[in-house]
Order: sequence, then structure tokens, then C-alpha cells
Amino acid sequence: MNQHPNHPSAVQANLKYQNGRTSLLLITGFSAINLVTLFFGSTYFLFSSYITQLISIIGSVFYEELGGSIPVLLVTFALGAISVLPYLLCWIFSKKHVGWMIAALALFSVDSLLLLFDMLTSLFGGFDISYLIDIAFHIWAIASLAIAVSYKLRAKNDAQEPAAVWEAEGAPSYTPASEEPVRNLVLTRTKKFSGSAVSYICALNGEEIGQISNGQTVSFPIGGGAYSFAVLTPQGASSNVITVEAGTEDVNLTLNSKMGFSEIHLYLERA
Repeated sequence: MNQHPNHPSAVQANLKYQNGRTSLLLITGFSAINLVTLFFGSTYFLFSSYITQLISIIGSVFYEELGGSIPVLLVTFALGAISVLPYLLCWIFSKKHVGWMIAALALFSVDSLLLLFDMLTSLFGGFDISYLIDIAFHIWAIASLAIAVSYKLRAKNDAQEPAAVWEAEGAPSYTPASEEPVRNLVLTRTKKFSGSAVSYICALNGEEIGQISNGQTVSFPIGGGAYSFAVLTPQGASSNVITVEAGTEDVNLTLNSKMGFSEIHLYLERA
């Protein structure tokens, strides 16, 4: 039986995986930028493929020594593009296949080993402290990719769990609402600058029932039974799941948001 996308573990796995994909996109982008900046100067950005940096630096040396050789420039940029391309492909296809994220983790791990090797060999000719900064960012990136893979694989395993596992945690099972409305579920979205232009999706028992905009209050008629309610962004990030107990009184909820490193985190609370 497939796990519902609003299940707490599935929500957390999705957030961690999206963080990993953002890290992978940063690696791809900064690697491409460094290919140009290091070739024509000394400026470079962290969070980049070290192999790409080496290709650019070595190519730049030969380019200057040969008096601005165009063939050297073309070969350097071709090799640099080849070194960045795998990360771009991994980012594109990892959206649906975790195997591509695993491949990116392997690639960047090898890249980090090369950086570590160069750092150790530099000890014999005078240590460059900038290596420590590069190593720190490589470790951060590897951790981000590894966490994304770990959570995604764990979510796949959890998807085989029966629905009763979640029911035991206190949330009602996800079945379509069929009761006649006897009360209202009132949701107020706190006005925030982050994500202000995006409408969030409201889901009752796993089914979309409407959307809510920044600073808006919406009301949904519901029956008297127990429900599960969550809010999702169009990208799939989700709030925590609120259990709406059986009853006849209106239910008032508040949705807050907080901007994280790479995405917006949603927090659903009782008003």
C-alpha cells in the first residue's frame, strides 16, 4: 500500500530531498561560474566542483603561456563543461529518481577526495588555509546529499507500511469525506513576505479542497466525523498534519510560514 504524501514521514522526506536537490543545483551553478571566473581571474565561489576549478586554473596557465591561444580556451571550456554536465543531469533526473541523487553523491565524494589529496600534498610546500574553507563546504554539501538520499530511501521503505501504522499514531485514515456538512473548518494564513505570491493547497483527508493566499482566511464546510488536514505548497512541501476530531463545533486553524535555507516551511496550528 502506498504511503499518503501528507504522512509525516513522507513530508519530512520530501523536505530533506528538496534540500538535497537545491544543494546539487548550487554545485552545478557555482561550478559553471567558477569555470569562467577562474579562467579569466582569481575569483571563485565555494560550493563548487573542485575538478572543474582545476581544469579552469590549468587551462588559464596554458592560455597565458601560449599568448592567448584560442584552441586552449576552447579545450578548457569543453573539458570544464564535461565536468559540470553530470551534476546538471543528476539534478534534472533526481526529481523523480533517487538513483541520480546517489550518483551525484558518489561524484561529489570523489571530487572531495581529490580536494583532500591536494590539501595534504600542499603541506609539503606551505599550507594554504583556503583549503580548510573548501573542505568545510564540501563536507556540508556531501552531508546534504547524503541526508537527502537517506530520507528518500527510508520513505520508500515506509511506503510499504500498512495504513494502520499511521492510524496507531492517532490520525484518522485517509478516506474521501462523504458526510453532509454540519460545521466549518476555518483557516487563517498569517501574512508574510516569504512566499507571499504563492497560493497554498488545502488538503482534507488527502484530497485537495481549495487554496489559500497570503493573509487570507478561508472556510471549508465539513461533516461531523474525524478528518486529517494539511497544507501543501505547489512544490510538494507540506505542513504538519492536524487531526480534526469528530464533533459539530467549527474548527479554527492558523497557518504560519518561515523561510528556510532553500524553501518555505509551513506550520499549522490550532487558533
